[in-house]
Amino acid sequence: ASVPHLATGADVPYNGGKTDRYTWEQTLHDVTIQVPVPEGTRAKDIICVISKSKLHLKIRGQPDAIIDKSYPCDARNGKEIWEKVRVGECTWALEQAGSGRPRVSVYLEKERECWWKSALEGDQEIDTTKVDSTRSLYEYDGETQGAIRKIMFDEEQKRKGLPTSDEIQNEDLLRKAWDAEGSPFKGTPF
Repeated sequence: ASVPHLATGADVPYNGGKTDRYTWEQTLHDVTIQVPVPEGTRAKDIICVISKSKLHLKIRGQPDAIIDKSYPCDARNGKEIWEKVRVGECTWALEQAGSGRPRVSVYLEKERECWWKSALEGDQEIDTTKVDSTRSLYEYDGETQGAIRKIMFDEEQKRKGLPTSDEIQNEDLLRKAWDAEGSPFKGTPF
């Protein structure tokens, strides 16, 4: 079955979707919404209000907002959690999309690390079990990176039929104890 939010191509959003008013994509940490606007639109014509729980986007002089919605609600496990953003880390810009129409690009930093089913409440949802959830090693903290590197080293050692890091560490410890003062094995080959 085709999974539109994972398809390849310049016009297909990464881990996101398309609506009649905008396209959107996401990572675990953020959401980017791209909203086409009419030719000739200038940044000073845009009214974009990014609040903790809602996005409002309007063109000055137009009667209706392009977007005036809350962020999605995650209603799993019998609980409703309304998604929120870190307002101080969010931004917007008017961009010229190559040879296409200008667009407003809205960057939203998520308050919690999770996959959103939609960018805005009530809009078409994606299947979040099928998003590309791979992470770069460098996205983890130092301790986790170290643990991952150790696992990768150990798997490579096993594949080659060589000792793992724990086995190497145990052998070094035994070698030191073998030659320790008072050891009955001191001075004999290990």
